[in-house]
Amino acid sequence: MKFWWQKEKILGVKWLIEPDIDTRQIQDGDENTVITDKTGKRTTLLKDKIKYPFISKIPCSLLIQTTVKDIQIDIEENYVYNGSDIPAGLEFFVGSKEDIRFLKGALPHDYVLEHKEKFKPIFGENISNAEYRRLTSLMYRESIKDTGTGTIKANIMSWFVDVFQATVNRKAWCMK
Repeated sequence: MKFWWQKEKILGVKWLIEPDIDTRQIQDGDENTVITDKTGKRTTLLKDKIKYPFISKIPCSLLIQTTVKDIQIDIEENYVYNGSDIPAGLEFFVGSKEDIRFLKGALPHDYVLEHKEKFKPIFGENISNAEYRRLTSLMYRESIKDTGTGTIKANIMSWFVDVFQATVNRKAWCMK
C-alpha cells in the first residue's frame, strides 16, 4: 500500500489539438428515429441527445503529464458525452454544466471512463479501480484549471466528481 505522498500525481495537461465542443441540437423527427446508442442499446435519437447532449466535432488530443509517465488521449471526431454532472442546486456555487471550462474537462474524463479497457494498461496494468478513478478525477481537475478555473473551484469540482464516481456511478468504474 502506498502512502499519499508516494502515489502518482498529475503534473499538468496540455491540449495538443483543442476540441471543438458543441451542443447536439434536437430536430423534428428525433423522437421517431430509432438508433443503437454507444452502449449497444436501442433508443430514440431524442433520448440519446438528452443523455449525451455534447459533441466534440473534431478529433482532439490531450497530453497528461504525471510523475511517472506521459499519457496521450486521442478522442475521435463526433464523440458524444454527457459533460459535467452538476446538480441544479449547485450550479449557483460552481457554475453551469454548459460552461466550456467544465465541458473541456469532462471530455477526456468521460472518454477515459468509456474506454477504460484501452486506458487501464496505459495508466498501469495492476491499477485498482479506486486509483484509476482518483487519477482521472485529478485529470479532470487539471483540465479545468488549464482552461482558467481557479484552483479552489477546480479542487472542489474534482472532489465532487470523485465522490460521484465512487458512490452513484460505481458500476461504470468496475474493470475486469
